[in-house]
Amino acid sequence: MCQKKQQSKGIIPEVIETADEVLQSADEVIASIDFEAITNEIGATLSAIRFEDIGREVTKAVAEIDWKQIDRDVDQGIQKAGKEIRNSNIKDKVRVSVDEARQEVRITGKDAQKTATNIKVGAKEAAAEVARETSRAASVLKEELASARSEVRTRSAERDIKRNSEQESTPANVESNYDIMLDEMDKEGLINSREDYSIMKSGNNLIINGKPQEPNVLKRYEKLLSEEQIIISNKAGKKEILKKK
Repeated sequence: MCQKKQQSKGIIPEVIETADEVLQSADEVIASIDFEAITNEIGATLSAIRFEDIGREVTKAVAEIDWKQIDRDVDQGIQKAGKEIRNSNIKDKVRVSVDEARQEVRITGKDAQKTATNIKVGAKEAAAEVARETSRAASVLKEELASARSEVRTRSAERDIKRNSEQESTPANVESNYDIMLDEMDKEGLINSREDYSIMKSGNNLIINGKPQEPNVLKRYEKLLSEEQIIISNKAGKKEILKKK
């Protein structure tokens, strides 16, 4: 029986250590990802696109159109067409068409500049959104890893408690179970084992250091706190357990 107890005590640290190593590796993978560098690289790539040049090139092309020469060509064409054309309203229609074309080209130039500006603004917004989503994903992943670590420790503790409960309920075994519970509470941040603390359970209520705990906290430790009423306190390094079944 003594040998079983020693084996049981050795299993839980080994399981937790292995789980911690896996989760620590995952933490290191996250830490090795330079999310800021990724965001900066996206921004640099977008910045390399000279959207202003696109607008300027279109504006330059529009400005280089020789409308005076076009007007002269139209006049020459009408002169060559003959008297009938010059005296009809065709001449006016041609000039109206030229004026409309001139206006359309100017509008196209302005639209090109506006489009280039909109693309640039949209690209910056996209880069900012990528940065936000990347940061958010990293935070969620870290939270999930922390939750997984807590879950592994809790389940490992429960298995160790079950093994101990299968042995004779000697004072030594009971004391070992409480030590496991206190160790888990310390890791979870519910208590600080190096300072004074008090744990009181009465019925379905669990109070730690004077603060009522959520039902899920009691549920995690209910196998260790099977008594109807129990008080575990630590004052000046002296631990005391008072219980009533």
